[in-house]
Amino acid sequence: MLQRPFAQKKTGRIEKASIARLLLAALKMWREEGLRVLAIRTILWLKDERRYEGHDANVDTYDRFQWLYEPTQTDLARQRLEAKQADQPRLGVVTAVCEPSLALLNQTLNSLRGQTYQNWVWYVVDASANNFIWDYLTIKASQDSRIKLLRLAENEGLSANTNAALRSAQTDYVVILDQIDTLAPFALYSVASVIRESPETDFIYSDEDALDEHGKRCDPLFKPDWSPESLLCVNLLNRLSVFRRAWLDRVGYLDPAMEGAQDWDLYLRMSEHTQQIRHIPQVLYHKRQTTTSGCPDVEAVQKVQQKVLVGHLRRTGLVDPQVQFVGDQKNPHLSPVVTWQLSRPERISIIIPSRNNAQVLAACLNSLFSLTSYTNYEVIIVDTGSVEPATHQLYRTYANQGRLTLVHDEQPFNFSRACNLGARHAEGSLLLFHNNDTEIIYGDWLHLMAQWFERQGVGIVGVKLLYPDYTLQHAGVIVGFSGLADHLFVGKTENLWSVFGSDNWYRNLLAVTGACLMISRSLFDRLEGFDEHYKLNWSDVDLCLRAHEAGFRIIFTPHVRLIHHEGLTHRRHIPHSDFVFASQQWQTWFQNGDPYYNVNLTYQSNFPQFKRGRDDTPAEINRALMHRLPKKEILTLPQDLA
Repeated sequence: MLQRPFAQKKTGRIEKASIARLLLAALKMWREEGLRVLAIRTILWLKDERRYEGHDANVDTYDRFQWLYEPTQTDLARQRLEAKQADQPRLGVVTAVCEPSLALLNQTLNSLRGQTYQNWVWYVVDASANNFIWDYLTIKASQDSRIKLLRLAENEGLSANTNAALRSAQTDYVVILDQIDTLAPFALYSVASVIRESPETDFIYSDEDALDEHGKRCDPLFKPDWSPESLLCVNLLNRLSVFRRAWLDRVGYLDPAMEGAQDWDLYLRMSEHTQQIRHIPQVLYHKRQTTTSGCPDVEAVQKVQQKVLVGHLRRTGLVDPQVQFVGDQKNPHLSPVVTWQLSRPERISIIIPSRNNAQVLAACLNSLFSLTSYTNYEVIIVDTGSVEPATHQLYRTYANQGRLTLVHDEQPFNFSRACNLGARHAEGSLLLFHNNDTEIIYGDWLHLMAQWFERQGVGIVGVKLLYPDYTLQHAGVIVGFSGLADHLFVGKTENLWSVFGSDNWYRNLLAVTGACLMISRSLFDRLEGFDEHYKLNWSDVDLCLRAHEAGFRIIFTPHVRLIHHEGLTHRRHIPHSDFVFASQQWQTWFQNGDPYYNVNLTYQSNFPQFKRGRDDTPAEINRALMHRLPKKEILTLPQDLA
């Protein structure tokens, strides 16, 4: 059971241990490379340090983030030199042009010419009615042989126009660039690096931002690594989009019937055939915000998106898929809800460890039995030592109705063992581990969880949990948050938008909380259940990590919402040994970072914000946590870590 641990205590940027490591590195360099090399590298390091000085703890603006973390002019110069090496892949940049602002189109071309990686070809299709744009492009093409032009007799729409450009491309990989958008100067260099290092890659996407009416960068979106389920609610692969051109011959080109969501449709079709999809965690694409857009209205776009998603779900074998947009239709970030019929309603075993607190458990059971519409389930209570008469009376009431099974765990309390004991008494092919301090809100909750196991590769499903005031308690777990692992968006109001997207997105994650966690019985048995080294905390995260390592996906669905009265039973008294064991077991994840988060964002806050310095990493934060962890058997949070 993952409980939220603590607020990260602020620390200095360079501690004594860091200084010692620097001195040792300097000594080694002096011995191996000589005094001159040491002096040069020290000067360069100090110049780089000044860039960060005074900014680590308060990267509060996007301008400051860019200055701190994007490539410097020195970096760009180095890229230009490296890009001149042999065996560099040629990239085809594809643009469909139709009556753009000439000034903005010129900025698009300039962003391409300004790339540190110059081995590209620009395939431009012009469907403009006047000759002005064509004359401009013709002049530019006469000055640069890498610009290849095609003029259409008429404007056939964005999809058909872009298809003409795609068909004309002669490169192995194509890059989609809209007519008034721009690329970061290091965009194509970053793409070529991925292709060179991972030649099996079929699709590449990056982080992105926008250009306001004054051309100023704004509204960044930092994305997770490839997340198949996220693609069901948002076109996560959109811009920068790079893909192997050969896939078009296999899955088809852009479909004009899907105009308004044509890219999303194409990328979904590609994702049905390949998982060789790479994410570059850099803002490589700048999308122009316009006030005179020719896009259809919101309702028309939603209808097309519904058609796109239903088509994808049907092609993947799901029965009678449905797509709805639920919520405020004026919300520009409104996400679709996807459902489908179950081919066979599996039996679900709901396992609830509990001790005393009859009132809390009664609220949980009353909501469960009175609201749940799914019928093929059983409830197993694992009592871990209740002594209160009211609790035993509650057990007798439900047992007499034949609605639950009671199992006793009479050993010293261990939450992981209690869950494993309940699983041994379960009959279901799906196991749902459920806290006794939760309450159901809507009756379709079990169906909306169970449906995901009909998608190949899904192993675990978690849900959105809300505090009694309906603020967010759980919207997924990020490994590395606060030094070990913690919940995303804690304490925020629902339906939010951030630099990491929305709480209403389906997400693939490394972990979800065990307060409401569904797992297939076959996978649970394969993993040998919860690790009983964890007495109270972190065993849910550990189970999810082992499932991920075994090749299964962990899904967060925001459309199953429960109330969670967090900590009513154990009141956040966590064994010291749980902290230590988790820290020892997860060092690889701390070193590499959570792939379903983003390296540009802080691990010191549950709400995604810009990274706060080079020491804002899971490894450094974990090291600081374990250094100040009190030497006592049971920790009371948050007091013991204040």
